[in-house]
Amino acid sequence: MENNLFRALTEQEKRDIEELAAVGASEEDIAAELKISAKHLQEQYSAELTYGSAKGKNEVLKTFYKQVQSGTNVGATTFWVKGRCGWRDTGSINVASTPNIAIFIEEQKPCPSQT
Repeated sequence: MENNLFRALTEQEKRDIEELAAVGASEEDIAAELKISAKHLQEQYSAELTYGSAKGKNEVLKTFYKQVQSGTNVGATTFWVKGRCGWRDTGSINVASTPNIAIFIEEQKPCPSQT
């Protein structure tokens, strides 16, 4: 009789591996859920683990990028611009120590591509 810890998995169980890997479950937890050994999981189902992990990361990145594009999440936008565009904080201005400065705001003119 075959040891259950090293049994072949059903197609549904293979999909379960992908789904659990996508949400960040550890290989040990996935193996425990399926009642197989972690070594068997790693040796026989590494493709499902890799695919599921990549799929989960990509879904989160897509959601994050949608927030960046929407302009409603300033933190996400700032993080993305710093990481992808090379922007960085350059310091701060101490308003209490600056002399009185008048700031004039002109009417915004449209970009040539907007006319």
